[in-house]
Amino acid sequence: MLRRRNLPDVALKLARSTLALFPDLLPVTRADMAAACGFLDRYPELPTRDAVHAATVLNNGLSAVISSDKHFQGLVEVRWIPLAQAHAFSEEG
Repeated sequence: MLRRRNLPDVALKLARSTLALFPDLLPVTRADMAAACGFLDRYPELPTRDAVHAATVLNNGLSAVISSDKHFQGLVEVRWIPLAQAHAFSEEG
């Protein structure tokens, strides 16, 4: 989205920061894609990318997703942690 807004430098900085925060990124598997289809059936307004993220979270035994995207707010299966609150969440445990 930042690239579409003609902010490629900001997009690249954000991508590098994400890699620093989450060094062990999860692959997307066939099972994740199948589960994403289930999310899309249950939540027609959910963007496909968010469905894939939610499915990957669940299939890897995780319970939450940290994102600024409010589409996760309506999901029953995955806890949404707003990006602005992520720091406070990390101090909980």
